[in-house]
Amino acid sequence: MYEIFSRAEDFPGKIFTYLKKEVKKKQVLDVWCGTGKYANILASYAKCITWIDASQDQIRLAQAKNREQKNTKFYQEDARNISLKENSIDVIIWCWFLPTIGDINIQTGVIKKLQKILKPWGKILLIENDVSGEFELIREKNKLKINPTLQYNNRLLSQWFSVVKKIKTYFLFDAIAQAKEVFTAIWGPQKGSNVRSKKIAHDVLIFERKKK
Repeated sequence: MYEIFSRAEDFPGKIFTYLKKEVKKKQVLDVWCGTGKYANILASYAKCITWIDASQDQIRLAQAKNREQKNTKFYQEDARNISLKENSIDVIIWCWFLPTIGDINIQTGVIKKLQKILKPWGKILLIENDVSGEFELIREKNKLKINPTLQYNNRLLSQWFSVVKKIKTYFLFDAIAQAKEVFTAIWGPQKGSNVRSKKIAHDVLIFERKKK
């Protein structure tokens, strides 16, 4: 289900268009590579890309997709215990994962650790959901007393991140039935029933934090 979700996400490639300029001829780290969606398309632009994920299954899928790429490295690691050397990475990419770390103190600790890995003029780029858009409506975030997306985004701003890009993109599934199935599998039957189309508008924010 996650693989289908990943393929449908950002179908027009607007996030990729932004990222390829950021990684050009750089040493790059993707903290949560998932099934390797961006690995193949970004590898031809970057000098070297290291991809980590805590899931062995995800790493295997990502590696299988990128056998031909010579400048990619894949490791099964937890974001809290990254083994890369300090001052070794130009750009760190992290897509939709930091909010899944429920403990705020752990989130802060991970960010501090990533800062150490960065070269002196490096940067962290977080790709996160905006509070607007059909994707948020389907997941009913706006119905909660405290919107977790808004709360999380505000916390990023308080930790020296800034919004450098707003992107309006969309998911495109093969059929509405497939979209419903995926949303049901990930967020439950109620959210799945909210899906009305195979094309789902998705508003995205790109946050940036520089080491210096």
